[in-house]
Amino acid sequence: MEKVVVGLDMHLKKTEGVVMAMDGTIVKQERFETSKENLRNFLRGLPPGTKVALESVGFCWPWIDFIESLGYEPLLANPIKVKSRAEDVKTDKVDSELLAHLLRMDWLPTVYVPSKELRALRNLLRHRAFRRKIATAFKNRTWSELRKRDVQIDANLSTCRGRERAASSNLYEVAQNVEVIELIENQIKRIEMKLKIHYRKIKPVKLLQTIPGIGFLTALTLVAHHPNPFTYHIRVCRDLRY
Repeated sequence: MEKVVVGLDMHLKKTEGVVMAMDGTIVKQERFETSKENLRNFLRGLPPGTKVALESVGFCWPWIDFIESLGYEPLLANPIKVKSRAEDVKTDKVDSELLAHLLRMDWLPTVYVPSKELRALRNLLRHRAFRRKIATAFKNRTWSELRKRDVQIDANLSTCRGRERAASSNLYEVAQNVEVIELIENQIKRIEMKLKIHYRKIKPVKLLQTIPGIGFLTALTLVAHHPNPFTYHIRVCRDLRY
């Protein structure tokens, strides 16, 4: 089979796919329910290493891994830049054809695709950040409940002793907030322990921590969110001099 490219406009329920020859001729075009079995059938028979373009959406990562497992090369397109090249009439069919055209002409605006391991690390860091945000919201709510009743308590809600002191105010709302804060803080501690067990010995993380003001979590976040973490720490150490 001659060289072709594939454009996929994927949604949670339906996917529009097009197989296009390098001269722009549409070889195959289908609309099917979004499932791994249907996608496998649609791509069946294509040469190994065929490039498959799809837009970066929140659920794209399992499909990236699946397409790679089939022996094809997935390329993740920047949806904002693709939109600027789109026609006035925007449909799933038009979008899939546009992705294929941009891909065959080597004009596809791609984005970085991190490895599975890096995605897992990023997800765990965001999971922790989300819980920290929730804990902060409950702490602010607790102080609000105390101020509304003109209750003065010298307590740090980030510590066990401070939470016990707040709970001793005998206010129902405060007691319930403290229970939630306690639960989330324990979850955050377990997440941080998991991060330290798996990533504290990584060389870039250790080197970044030698810079004053950069702790373990900051260093790990810098490493996780840079496309080339093994050289990033060198540039940081050179640029930030104390």
